[in-house]
Amino acid sequence: MAVRETLVKLREELGTLVFERHAEVNGLLLALLTRKHIALIGPAGTGKSLVARLTTGAIVDTVFWERLFTRFTVPEEVFGPVSIAALKADSFRRVTKGHLPEATVAFADEIFKANSSIQNSLLAIMNERLFHNDGAPTEVPLEVLIGASNEIPTEESLAAFYDRFLLRYVLRYISEPSHFIDMLKGPQTFKEFSARVTARVSLDDLHGAQEEVRATVVPEPVVMGVTAIRQTLAQQGLQPSDRRYKEAMSLVRAKAWMQGRPEAIMDDLAILTDVLWTDPVSRQLVQGVVLEVANPLLKTAESQHDAVQIAYANLGKITDKKERILTGSEVLSKANEALAALESIRTQGEKAAMDMTVVDAHIQAVVRIRTEVQRGLGLIK
Repeated sequence: MAVRETLVKLREELGTLVFERHAEVNGLLLALLTRKHIALIGPAGTGKSLVARLTTGAIVDTVFWERLFTRFTVPEEVFGPVSIAALKADSFRRVTKGHLPEATVAFADEIFKANSSIQNSLLAIMNERLFHNDGAPTEVPLEVLIGASNEIPTEESLAAFYDRFLLRYVLRYISEPSHFIDMLKGPQTFKEFSARVTARVSLDDLHGAQEEVRATVVPEPVVMGVTAIRQTLAQQGLQPSDRRYKEAMSLVRAKAWMQGRPEAIMDDLAILTDVLWTDPVSRQLVQGVVLEVANPLLKTAESQHDAVQIAYANLGKITDKKERILTGSEVLSKANEALAALESIRTQGEKAAMDMTVVDAHIQAVVRIRTEVQRGLGLIK
């Protein structure tokens, strides 16, 4: 099986194991294809480490390194202890075996709690793939650093470090009752989760895919689309760094490659939704601006899905039986209308060779809500 098909299969398998994490899994795959870094932000217990380990664990030859950071974490825990033998020879060299400088994938939990000396050393590793050991720059094999945090950093001193995470995702607790039930019934340990993932890619095959991604063409209209997004965001008071826009082009190429296209289309700019925001409030604005340019169909799909989700959530707050029946009927009607719209959007998108995986996920979510409402109204068992 070709690398692309294997990665698509991996994405599909994980979709049945980690619920409501499609965007994060897709982002992790794009990060691996581009060697960019990714931040997973959300409260404890939202599956940040699980989704990271399951996705990157499918790369067969990966050397995985993981560390929980606190303000007391010392460089020796991250980069390795100082060699006693080297000290005797008047050299300050670290023994890096088993530590971050020798990892291909790193998961840094609560990364923004690391002290400035650790962050400064991490910057060279993240940006240039270099670790300065006793003054000598040494290349490191790091493919991706996955930073996790319970909260978005707000300190000005962390701004530059935060900016190095090109992809950013906010994880929340599972929202759909059916997903929550499936989660409770599903695997309990990481070993059980991992046993259900059959898709595997070698590190050499991943490197080959990375070369193909770099060869993917970004035509002039798509470049101008990025320019239009940048201008609109600036008018709204949002100005992501030029570096983010530049590096994001690799993600656009990777998204096109995952769709099997040698050339990017406007729809591939949708990935900028996960790149150009700094906080959850700005993310909503970024999403609207990006999808208006990249894929108005997807913007409509998001609206249809969100409207049904809100209506269903409001239904759950009603305790009066008669009012619940009346409101349930309205939600059922809204769900049916949304499904018709989403099916139409999927058909149009497929004809235009757009990525419709998000729309498919929205369709599945609305179908589940419709089923729950029908069951609540006694229309089905």
